[in-house]
Amino acid sequence: MKIKNIQQLVFAALAAYALNQSVSGAETNIIGVGVPTGTTRNDAYIGAGFEFYAPASGSTINALGYWDASGTGLLAPHTVSLFEYSGSGSSYNLLVTATIPPGTNAPLINNYRWVGIPTTALPNNGQGGGYYAILATEEQDTWANSIGSAPYLNPAIGTVSGLGILNAGPPYTVLSSSIPIGGTGNANQGYGGANLAFLTNQLPTQPSAAPILWTAEGAFTDDTVLSLAGPASEEVYGVDFGGSGLETTTNGYTFNDYLAAGNMTLSGVSTYEGFLGGGGTSGDSSFDAVLNAGAYGSGANDSYLQNLTVGQKYYVLVVCADTRNGSGGKTFELTDDLNFSPAQTFGFTGGTPSLGGYILGTFSATATNQLLQISSSDPQYHGILVTKVPSTAIILVTNTTTASASVEVGTNIAFTAAFSNTPPVNLQWQGIVNGVTNNLNAGVVIWTNNGVIASTLTLTDLRVTDSGSYRLKATAIGNSANISYSTPAALTVNSVIT
Repeated sequence: MKIKNIQQLVFAALAAYALNQSVSGAETNIIGVGVPTGTTRNDAYIGAGFEFYAPASGSTINALGYWDASGTGLLAPHTVSLFEYSGSGSSYNLLVTATIPPGTNAPLINNYRWVGIPTTALPNNGQGGGYYAILATEEQDTWANSIGSAPYLNPAIGTVSGLGILNAGPPYTVLSSSIPIGGTGNANQGYGGANLAFLTNQLPTQPSAAPILWTAEGAFTDDTVLSLAGPASEEVYGVDFGGSGLETTTNGYTFNDYLAAGNMTLSGVSTYEGFLGGGGTSGDSSFDAVLNAGAYGSGANDSYLQNLTVGQKYYVLVVCADTRNGSGGKTFELTDDLNFSPAQTFGFTGGTPSLGGYILGTFSATATNQLLQISSSDPQYHGILVTKVPSTAIILVTNTTTASASVEVGTNIAFTAAFSNTPPVNLQWQGIVNGVTNNLNAGVVIWTNNGVIASTLTLTDLRVTDSGSYRLKATAIGNSANISYSTPAALTVNSVIT
């Protein structure tokens, strides 16, 4: 029998047991909300659910769930997070979070797929208000504009006080330690999808959500930007949006129209040719064709990479360009609804000093599709390149922070960066001053955690001569040619004027 089948049998057995009373017969499952009712939807949203308050005696939960409307399995993973009111304004602090995996591995109980969490007490923090909020990432799977029938929430867990929604924009997600949550205060409202419970047989936990790691961003002038995603031999596919034809090859990478090839789904957009109408060229007519055509929308558009292999690690590189008059200064961010990339400028009037902007990320596929949205006041889709990460690649997990700094003589500063430790690596901080690169060993601390190796460089009693840039170098043990760097952080040390 295959391992997958054994896992399914184990989860099925746990689910069947949890549906019944405990061995003593003294208690049964306490499920939060019932099956959602009202208008259903399948669009993507960064976080929606409901607010509630605990009973006067408090309550306890040990599971979070997401509605499986069909009962045949979830199409996408959903991160469900429980927040507690901070006591000020609309601010809530994260209590606990879990990711319900796609498919049927998580047991189905009362029409919801469940995963275990550490037993969590919900004390009585107040009555009649939104003292707690539960939100879920919404994408692909059915969710609803109503959470069910009154009394909505099991009284043993609490009382609904209104809908809960995350609409504050970047950088807030359901994984943020503190977020502003919007609510109506109407006890008859709430979004259906997320759930919470106390199960008599505590379920196993699942690996936490793994957001796309945004590893680099910047401006570009030519087609060499594509090599940031690795060699063309590792390409899975390239996606473009219309005018460049059904297939375009540039610098060894092949781009196909998103509709013709089916490698991406995108809703709520129109296509346009002429984004390079203000001038500028990459020097490669094929790459210019990819950039000149694009899809645009008026806000967040539901967009998914398709045809991925579960468990495979990928690079994703997004390039955008707009040289038309009035385009200067346009910026974009990328999001998977779990975190946001840094913002990057892509609008350069006349195509100078740059042609466009890029953002690079890496992720491991947990489903055959992956949410990837452009977040911008003027979202535009031009070229997206997906490549496989070689098994020997050293992955930058956290880029150099602080990214840049300007400080006075005599002060201290610390820089931190992190890499994957598969393959195992050695770390070396480097300072680049007046064009000369030196290895730095003083003030360095290195630690490992869950497959990540990180390091901090602390510089003390700074002098003007310390001005330069600082980066972390990772070298694979046993293969000195396999090297990766964090982005150099610029440091300016200023004289104290007396």
